[in-house]
Amino acid sequence: MTAVNVVIVAVVLVLSVMYIYMAAFTSWHISRSEYFESGQKRAQHAIVWLIPILGAAFVLHMLSPDIKRKGPGWIPALEYMILSAFVASVAEASDSAEPTAGDSTEAQEASNGSSND
Repeated sequence: MTAVNVVIVAVVLVLSVMYIYMAAFTSWHISRSEYFESGQKRAQHAIVWLIPILGAAFVLHMLSPDIKRKGPGWIPALEYMILSAFVASVAEASDSAEPTAGDSTEAQEASNGSSND
C-alpha cells in the first residue's frame, strides 16, 4: 500500500467511526425522548441511519429542547469533540502567526522606549 492509500483508509475509518458514534448517540436520545410519538421516533431513526451525518445533525437539532430540558443527564461528547477540533485549529493558526525574531526585538525596543517616557 502506498502512503496515499493509507491516508485514505485512515480518513474513511475515522469518518466511519464518527458517523456510527453520532448515529448511535442520536438513536439513544430518540429512544429516551418523551417529546415525540412512536411513529415519529421510527421516522427519525430511519433519517439518522440512512442519511449520514446530516440526518443525525438534523434530528439532534429537533431533539435539542428535550435534551436541554433533561439537563445534565446526557453526555455531550460530540460537542467536546467539535470544541477540541476548533481549539486545535485556532492554536495552530496562532502558532503560525507568531512574530519572527526581528519583530520581537523591535517590539521589545518599542516597549522599552515607551516605558522610559
